Amino acid sequence: HLSENTDKTKVLVTGTAKPKIYLNGSLVEVVSEYQYLGLTVRRDLSWASVLHNIGAKVKARTAQLFTFFSNNYLSVKARLKLYEASVLPLIQYGSGVWWTTPVQLEQLERLQLRCLRIILGTARTTTTAGVLAESGALTVAALLDKAKLKFVGHLETIDHSRLVSKLYRHPLQCNAGRDPWRSRVQALLGLYDLQSSLVLLQDGTLSYEEWCSKVTSKVLQHHCSKLKKRLAEAVKCSHLLETNP
Repeated sequence: HLSENTDKTKVLVTGTAKPKIYLNGSLVEVVSEYQYLGLTVRRDLSWASVLHNIGAKVKARTAQLFTFFSNNYLSVKARLKLYEASVLPLIQYGSGVWWTTPVQLEQLERLQLRCLRIILGTARTTTTAGVLAESGALTVAALLDKAKLKFVGHLETIDHSRLVSKLYRHPLQCNAGRDPWRSRVQALLGLYDLQSSLVLLQDGTLSYEEWCSKVTSKVLQHHCSKLKKRLAEAVKCSHLLETNP
């Protein structure tokens, strides 16, 4: 039997309500934000605290590893592997559930580009497309989209009796009458042309592993297409647009 610790119990309420909740006769503290599994959930349901913490961690990790990232005695491939193992996990942690504003996404893109420029030894004037092409890295936007779509596959295939599955299958009724997380997911499914694949996943024709493979392929294809266009615009070589990725 587990006993509740009132002092460690907190209540987070969204909206403007200010309820008084008691546990074992003691008033439970109502907080404006709460950290759970490394992610800070806020009363206003924004992810500003999460993105702020991610940015601070990425900057600190980049500074810690600067000597290795800029070490010309290490191959670029080795330094990129180090980046993928030590910095990317910070950026992607929990990204299946949180979303960015355009400004926040741009900040994350800049943090990644700074790391990649250090590793490649390129100048600040080198175009973003050039850095991405030389490093072989996906944009942060593509990485986050891939994580969210894989998370959708996980939600579709886990035991339906679990609470997270029930929440996923019974959308929240928001003030606007729509579930913002679900509507954004639908937009991603449309962007990467994955609606039919999701149906196959739902009816069991497609496995979770096959779904993840499909997501990775679609995101990579979309990323390469956009990158090729940006490279063509940067060097003004329109013939690049006529070739396959």
